[in-house]
Amino acid sequence: MTKKNRFWSIALLTLLFSMTGTKAFAYDFAVENEDGVTIYYNYINDDAELEVTYRYSGGYSGVVIIPDEVTYMNRTRKVTSIGDRAFCECI
Repeated sequence: MTKKNRFWSIALLTLLFSMTGTKAFAYDFAVENEDGVTIYYNYINDDAELEVTYRYSGGYSGVVIIPDEVTYMNRTRKVTSIGDRAFCECI
């Protein structure tokens, strides 16, 4: 393989990897509610608000009380939505 072909191969692989979604199975942070249930959140609206997102280890179980506001890292934000599939695989 010539140096030129190697360069283009690496460039193409780099481009393909950069197009892969990095938040496919991620959440921005998790906080326990008053009942001790950990709820997972994503930032929305330029980090001004939060949405409840999917729990990746088997889903939520039982009754989940979603607070109106959450304080994380000394900043309080409103919980304004529930994300797609946030409660899939609930038990």
